[in-house]
Amino acid sequence: MDAVSDWLREAQKPAVSPQLRDEVNRFVREEAAHQRAHRLYNDRLAEHGPAHRLEQGIASAVGEIASRSLATRLAFAAAFEQLTALLSDEILRARSPWLGQGAAPQLRLWRWHCAEEIGHRHVALDVLTAAQVGHGRRVLAMLAAALYLAMDLTVCLVTFCLHDVRAGRIGVWRLVVQGCGFAIRATPGVLRMGWGGLRYMAALER
Repeated sequence: MDAVSDWLREAQKPAVSPQLRDEVNRFVREEAAHQRAHRLYNDRLAEHGPAHRLEQGIASAVGEIASRSLATRLAFAAAFEQLTALLSDEILRARSPWLGQGAAPQLRLWRWHCAEEIGHRHVALDVLTAAQVGHGRRVLAMLAAALYLAMDLTVCLVTFCLHDVRAGRIGVWRLVVQGCGFAIRATPGVLRMGWGGLRYMAALER
């Protein structure tokens, strides 16, 4: 969000069409709303698990990216937006193993978030194109973002699972069985996301 805002503020007028300016402003508003929702969600989650400790690691990574050049920050913004949109596609599929069914407030929050991520997935990439960021930087940012996201999800999953086991909320064997079942059901989606990432790096996916 900050990278796109900074580009809009610094870009020369011919590079920013009225339509792109409107899209960027909408993108920033929606991402700001996502941040507020995540803050409330994580505050509630912290009542039952070590959410704030995990947030510190994420904040450190964000700070590292923020110190890079604007072109690199835009490349990372587009990469993360593409990855979150690919994951959102999977979450919103019928009988998705990623989120589950029901009408709980947490599920409604995630579905709203995913729908907006899919709806504005093109904006950061349009900015990347308008800023004339090179293809090599785009590919490297996507590889680094995918690696970071995979590591972050793994750390979060392991941390919360261990916390629940220690708290007596679930037994180890039951957790193993559930984890294996999820891995089997999620494999097709992971492969689809991998294919989408490859198409993005080949400049075929928008």
